[in-house]
Amino acid sequence: MTDSAPSGTVTARAVAVRPGSCGSPVHGYFAKWQHDGVFAQLNGLLRRLVRETEGRDTEPSTCVLDSQTVKASADAPRSGQGTDAGKRIIGRNRHLGCDTLGRLLTVLVTVASISDTAAGVTLLSRIATHPHVRKARMDARYRTTAIEHGARLGRQAWGGGA
Repeated sequence: MTDSAPSGTVTARAVAVRPGSCGSPVHGYFAKWQHDGVFAQLNGLLRRLVRETEGRDTEPSTCVLDSQTVKASADAPRSGQGTDAGKRIIGRNRHLGCDTLGRLLTVLVTVASISDTAAGVTLLSRIATHPHVRKARMDARYRTTAIEHGARLGRQAWGGGA
């Protein structure tokens, strides 16, 4: 990705299942495949096949952005956590961009203290790599900043109720 993620973005190394597992052969393959874009290619292929099976165009024209705050495990490093003041949860946020069938287009994991507005700007920049997506639907937490950023990217973005 060429876009910059908000500071506080959690790295893959910080979300390892167990300390020390990042040096395992499995993680080595994972890191190589992630770097080579294998997962993105597989995800795109599967999304297109599912959409075709559902009788839809293979490429989506509309996406949905949303987030979920999750509690961090006791083993998670403190630097990979934040506090979602609105929900009073210490942990991380998963920000997702999906097509209207719920198939993943992009994901961003941040500490919970990163605002949805900041993450929304990054999500929309990533969605811009999907040239057929022209519209983005998001809840009100993403606010005007993300909606205006979508317009600058040539995407019609609008917020609604939570």
